[in-house]
Amino acid sequence: MKEFFLFAGPNGSGKSTLMGPLLQQNDLTFLNADYCARTDPEISKMPEGLDKSLRAQKETERKLMEMILSGSSFAWETVFSHESRLEIMAHAKRAGYIIHLIYVATKNPDINVARVHSRFLQGGHDVPEEKIRGRYERSVYFLPEMILIADEVSVYDNSYDNRGPELVFQKSMSNNSSDESGMIIWQSDDDEQFEWVMKHITIPLKKMGYTLQCYK
Repeated sequence: MKEFFLFAGPNGSGKSTLMGPLLQQNDLTFLNADYCARTDPEISKMPEGLDKSLRAQKETERKLMEMILSGSSFAWETVFSHESRLEIMAHAKRAGYIIHLIYVATKNPDINVARVHSRFLQGGHDVPEEKIRGRYERSVYFLPEMILIADEVSVYDNSYDNRGPELVFQKSMSNNSSDESGMIIWQSDDDEQFEWVMKHITIPLKKMGYTLQCYK
């Protein structure tokens, strides 16, 4: 079985919190533009800046196409802030891949801005605030379409540093319920979280004609 594990979400959402254990348990090739920029023999020697970022992005996309062509299982981490990523998902789907989407976000981009700044102060790479906010909006905008393409989906709210990621949405391949879509919203008493899920998942999917089950 060819599997494609897609870890997506805005900068500073904490995707690595969920990604680390999976990569340790599975023998998967890991693809990520930042990782490519650090480890590629040629790209890593380039001065920091837009040219290096674009080169790493193109090399990562080349490797993605190479993996899909070879039929190997792999994992890809991305902010997913450009619609071209949807075509990559669709291409993998047409090639017979089972796509597992693990999407991690926060309920407010202010949280992401603060985390990226804190990471920078600790030696990590910086991302300008306007880019973080712009990528956040674009990434969550594409989420409903990502959900429809993927075979299995888990969406997490990782807004709170002291309690870890909280599952807010699921889509399952196995359909044992009366709900055709197999989509489940996990409701909490957090009003901000509820509003985020309604705005970015529930309402867009309902407008597309899909029904969702809600559980607490």
